[in-house]
Amino acid sequence: MAKGKPRIQVTLTMVQYELLKQLALLQERSMGSIVSELFEQVHPVLERVAVVLQAAKRAQSSALDGLKKATEDAEAEIAPMVGAAMHQLDLLHVAASVQAPRPEGARSATPDPEPTPEPVTRGSGRGVRTHTAPARAIRRGSKSIKRAAGKSIRRAKR
Repeated sequence: MAKGKPRIQVTLTMVQYELLKQLALLQERSMGSIVSELFEQVHPVLERVAVVLQAAKRAQSSALDGLKKATEDAEAEIAPMVGAAMHQLDLLHVAASVQAPRPEGARSATPDPEPTPEPVTRGSGRGVRTHTAPARAIRRGSKSIKRAAGKSIRRAKR
C-alpha cells in the first residue's frame, strides 16, 4: 500500500458494480483508478459543496444565538411591567381581604357559592348482568340469531 494515498472501502449496488467493472475492462484499467479519476473530476464541485455546508452550519448556529439574544432582550424589557402588574394584583388581593364587615342581615352583591355536592359512587359495576343471548347466537349461526332476536324483542315488550 502506498503511504501517500489512503485507501477506503466503498459499497456499491450490483448495477453500479457491473458498470464500473465494464468501464474498467473497456479502458483496461483497475476499478479503483476509475473511481479515483471520477473523484478528481468532481473534486472542485465537492469543494464548493463543502464550503456552502460549512457556511450553512455557521449561519444556523448564529441564527440560534440571535434568537436566544432577542428572547433574553424581550424578557428583560417586559420584566419591569410584569413586576408592576404583580404588585397591583397583590394590592388588590390585600384590599379584598381587608373588607369592612357587613352589617347584620345585609347581603353581598354576589351570592355565596353553593357547596359542590360530593360525587356518588354505587358499587364497582361487578355483578351487572347484560343479556348475552344475541352474542351467543352469532357464534352459532343465522337461524339462532333470528330466534335470539325474537326472544329479545319479546322480553323487551314485557
